[in-house]
Amino acid sequence: MEILDQAYLTDLCIRAKQGNSNAFAELYAATCRRQYDYIFRTLRDREEALAVLREVYTAVLPALPSLQNPSLFTIWLSRFSFRLCYEARYRDAGDRHLEEESMQLQGMQVTLDEVLRLPLAEAQVCLMHGYQGLPLADICEILNMSRRLVRYSLRAGCRHLRKRLA
Repeated sequence: MEILDQAYLTDLCIRAKQGNSNAFAELYAATCRRQYDYIFRTLRDREEALAVLREVYTAVLPALPSLQNPSLFTIWLSRFSFRLCYEARYRDAGDRHLEEESMQLQGMQVTLDEVLRLPLAEAQVCLMHGYQGLPLADICEILNMSRRLVRYSLRAGCRHLRKRLA
């Protein structure tokens, strides 16, 4: 997986926030492949992944001025991808709202909306493991995280959910 030049992306983000469309096009070119890979691994459908990728960048452009710290652009972008991937999964399932969907996560009955309020890594791991039933090894590969970090995120997410439900 390629390493993105953070200083370059921060500069592009600042210029894009100022309305420079060429800078936004460069941001797209620099980040779209990584976002597509994440979206495709989540949805497992090429056409749907491309549609969600378009949605992500369409949503990011008008929201860009609200980004306080341009150096956090890639993390901020990942949150858009994460949220839109899961909305896409439930859009296909019918008109059910995310708040009405529930999942069984280590004996707890929680709504997806509650899980999506967790920090990004915790929410991703909890959903992939608890809802999708993915083994930890697959989650490590998809998220490009160590097994230790995946286990920590899963435990922390469960702990946060237990506190909220208590």
